[in-house]
Amino acid sequence: MPRMSDPLELLAQQHDHVIALLDRYAAAPEAERPQLATELAEILADHLAVEQSLVYPILGGSIPPLVRDELHAEHAQIKRALAELLWIGVDDADAAARSATLRDLLCGHAAYQEQELFELAGSLDPIDRTVLDKRLHAWFASSVADAA
Repeated sequence: MPRMSDPLELLAQQHDHVIALLDRYAAAPEAERPQLATELAEILADHLAVEQSLVYPILGGSIPPLVRDELHAEHAQIKRALAELLWIGVDDADAAARSATLRDLLCGHAAYQEQELFELAGSLDPIDRTVLDKRLHAWFASSVADAA
């Protein structure tokens, strides 16, 4: 994977990828949905983990405590919606509604982060930005290696 000049571009690309994957899931024939759901679950779990393990701690005091609590609650909602989609199954009559709910949550998640949170990250001092860049690239390189 080529290095990107902005470490947050990795997360923004992943937001786009996850939403596109969910759109593919919604439009896919029932037989293809289990594989797409598994791929979605793996990518989304990794994405949420990297945000909570790397991005939020590096932003530290830049994120007000109430906003940090809201971000964690949003992650819990996304995980719950994904779990319902996976647990209940792709052939359930409400699968389309669950998929739409998850998509709405993900779009809100991406929009907030890319408009607000990433702006905070843009104001990091150069050392913290370098640390974030190196840790994000290492995390994603490890994820790609684990998936191979």
